Amino acid sequence: MTRELFHHKVYLFGTMVLVASMPLSHFSMGLTSFILFLNWIAEWNWKDKWNNLKANKEGLIFAGLFVACLLGLVKTENWAFASHNLLSKLPLFFAPIVVITTKPFTKKELDWILNTFVVSTAFCCVCSVIYWLTHTVSNIREISIFIDHIRFSLCIDLSITFCFYFLTRSRQWHWLNWMYLAVMVFFVGYLFFAQTLTGIVILAVLCVVFLFYALISMPSGWIRAVS
Repeated sequence: MTRELFHHKVYLFGTMVLVASMPLSHFSMGLTSFILFLNWIAEWNWKDKWNNLKANKEGLIFAGLFVACLLGLVKTENWAFASHNLLSKLPLFFAPIVVITTKPFTKKELDWILNTFVVSTAFCCVCSVIYWLTHTVSNIREISIFIDHIRFSLCIDLSITFCFYFLTRSRQWHWLNWMYLAVMVFFVGYLFFAQTLTGIVILAVLCVVFLFYALISMPSGWIRAVS
């Protein structure tokens, strides 16, 4: 195994653990992010990273935003709060930079990452339902046992989007399509069961987006027939 391949596998595995941790654990997310950052430094291909950054406008925008935050410290009167706030935003700055300056994932690897997130979110939903069945719950929000219920609802909405992506990408209907469809229905049912207003509102917006996408993707003959 070459050095480049080793770092890429660490990057892939670390990213899968990171996305799996999003609905599960803040600590695991932080630890994995730190490991990914160390792996990024250990690659030591700074020339390639700099060229990738220059070729990507989004990366320069993120860098500019962070520099703007640093310049904002000049006028602050509460250095303790300002430094803590800036440190808390460091992952938001470094994560896009790491992704932009690192060799991109293949389509198959990206599928693994997206499916890992969907499976992790579904696992958390099942655990929440089991908790509701086995415990006395005075507030339905208590069933979100891993992370805040609003953030968890956003993870569910994102998982629904990924499932929709896999459904629409396939030209032939097979057992995986039925599985993604069943998982989508389960996620939607959980959002209403958990009574998470934020997640339901975003789900409604997603449905509108999905509808427009479906209309745009229809063959022109179907559109003329409907009109």
